Amino acid sequence: MKGVMKMPGTRRGILLGALLALAAGAAGGADTLATRFGWFGTLAGSCWKAEHADGKGSDVQCFEPQYGRFVRGNGKVYEGTTLLVETDSVFAVDPRSGRIVFTQWASNGNFGSGVITVENATFLTFEPQPAAAGKPEIRYQWLKTDADSFRATRQRHEGPNWVEESAVVYKRQGGGR
Repeated sequence: MKGVMKMPGTRRGILLGALLALAAGAAGGADTLATRFGWFGTLAGSCWKAEHADGKGSDVQCFEPQYGRFVRGNGKVYEGTTLLVETDSVFAVDPRSGRIVFTQWASNGNFGSGVITVENATFLTFEPQPAAAGKPEIRYQWLKTDADSFRATRQRHEGPNWVEESAVVYKRQGGGR
């Protein structure tokens, strides 16, 4: 046949074996992520959008599996249709503590690393960042509300309590980036 590349049997078998191994790895990736990351792993493969309380802005977070062991994140924050900031991140599970660790960076020059604790299979707590001079300690919590949404809160430390400053609900938007 014209236009069909002929390949010796051994090479064809190696290529077919490699393709089957890749397909099996890709198919098992979602289960592995859910097992490793808890419900955070189930966010991979979709984008999630939240409208800001003032109705003027939105935030879109997309999560993708990477190498079957990591979760990559990409975020975009908008005011109306104007892109204000874009972020990228990578999440992994620390084999010693079993906690989720992450590093993120943004188009505005911000960057940092942190730790996430999964609680009661529905809460994620982003460990507090050290307080800046004259500012309270801040943390974020995500609460899974159902298979297609989660509530994210920003909280400040006041005395022995954490006080909610703001909250948004992210809703699944379909496929990843």
